[in-house]
Amino acid sequence: MAQILSQPVDFLSERMLAQRRRWGLLFAGSWLGLGLAVLALMMFKESAIFDWVLPAFYENILVNLRLLLALKTPLIMLWQEYSWQLTGMAVIMVVVRDFWLNSPLPQPEEAEQGL
Repeated sequence: MAQILSQPVDFLSERMLAQRRRWGLLFAGSWLGLGLAVLALMMFKESAIFDWVLPAFYENILVNLRLLLALKTPLIMLWQEYSWQLTGMAVIMVVVRDFWLNSPLPQPEEAEQGL
């Protein structure tokens, strides 16, 4: 009894862990099922539609990949140039919002109702 009282079980965390495992298995199972379905379609394709759909799908992926690789360098340069300014604006927005919500001054909605 002393051992049970010295190490109590947190049932909420145990339940949350079981729920996370269940969602993880569902997610992994869905991806596995999708992969097996695509593999089966590729192995047993006899239809003419797969001869049209799969190359178009692969060409779309290659075009998007080339576009992302072409945009990589300009995006890195923009981030290096403006990262401190964007970070500063985000901090100011958080501080001003916090000040605005906690200020004793009337909010715009209250001022309009007073008129």
